Amino acid sequence: MVSDEELLILAEVKSSPLVVYPLEVSLSKPMTEVRDGVTKQLRDHSSVTAQTVKDGMSLYIAHRNLRISLGANSVVDWPYPALIKYVSDKSNTALVIEAWSELQDVYSRKGRDIYGNIDNRKWITCGCGGSIDDSKNAPGLDRTDDIKKGTYQVLKLGAYFKEKVPGMNILAILVSNFFPNRANDRYLEDIKNVLWTKPEYEIDLKNSAYEGEMRVFKKNGVFNLYDAVLCFTGSLFYDSRIEKLFSSKGFVESFLNE
Repeated sequence: MVSDEELLILAEVKSSPLVVYPLEVSLSKPMTEVRDGVTKQLRDHSSVTAQTVKDGMSLYIAHRNLRISLGANSVVDWPYPALIKYVSDKSNTALVIEAWSELQDVYSRKGRDIYGNIDNRKWITCGCGGSIDDSKNAPGLDRTDDIKKGTYQVLKLGAYFKEKVPGMNILAILVSNFFPNRANDRYLEDIKNVLWTKPEYEIDLKNSAYEGEMRVFKKNGVFNLYDAVLCFTGSLFYDSRIEKLFSSKGFVESFLNE
């Protein structure tokens, strides 16, 4: 929710991730097990318990071979202090954004390079499997459950609240990390410009020249389904005030000027 004295923006947030980076645990010595009476190094894919108090952990951004140290689990509010320190450096933040954008490009090309070969970076993105996995685990508004539920919630926010506070402009927006790429044609393209209203806003045209030819509604009784669809990878704006607040151009300018 965003508000001031004249404007209230109600947001429904749906943000299934594009990638879930693994945690890497640095061990002081190899893990072992006893097999056939002999102590041997633990086999791959074994179930183990790591001592995170002693052994440091890192967030591993595999396709960049980049590690973000989280330290040992021995400080208050771990691992947030280490993460906050890392992203406080703008150059580090830029690296994380670039890494995410790289995977966004891989996802947008359906996991194939310019020659049609499989790009192995696809395997660390969500929704990289078959059709069911793609629809249930796809990022952002490409996840069909999220774009459908999100659309209903935005409609509900509008229908329940837009008319309720005289003098206050109430807007309803759908927010996500990822603008629909594969789901756009099926779930957004034909409804993104939809307007809605209610019977009580209709103007009676009985005995007028337009009776039977059209239905007319009061201007302040006609509402956008979405006042905006706001995502990192693309947005739709149907209100200039929202665009001024949240456009990517404004964000980049603010980020660079801080």
